Amino acid sequence: KVVKTSLERTLDIGSTFYGDKWKETIKSAYSPETSQEERLRIPDIDAPTRIALLWGASNSGDSEGFKTLSKRYASTTDFGTIASIACSPLCSSAILHEIGTGIAKENGYGYILRIVGRNNNTGEETLKQIAEDPKLDKRYTEVAKTSLEHGTKKANNLM
Repeated sequence: KVVKTSLERTLDIGSTFYGDKWKETIKSAYSPETSQEERLRIPDIDAPTRIALLWGASNSGDSEGFKTLSKRYASTTDFGTIASIACSPLCSSAILHEIGTGIAKENGYGYILRIVGRNNNTGEETLKQIAEDPKLDKRYTEVAKTSLEHGTKKANNLM
């Protein structure tokens, strides 16, 4: 109920800047009831729309739609979009590897390494490359190390 109320208020505020059509586009992109075909036709005009598309596909269990969207957006520099891809249980190990060994290691994106380290689909090689990177702060390597040594359930309990 809190998430639904927060989302609705955020969309109301956004619609005062971007219009009611923007709000309806976000709602349609995010809705688990939106079909894959319809979702993939929604224009990704901005980061909030891309994020809503990813979360809608993920929350509806649409693995094919999510795969299409995550491939489409994996090379973006938008933090929220990358984080939305990396935290989905539908994200492939290949995309997690691309993110975890690429942009997430760049300055300002490190928190995404913690997200990648918590995803059950992250491959062992990706986790090793994060955990053993001497250039990364401990706060970014500790989740990958914990996942390697004790599994993602234990890693998800790290602060």
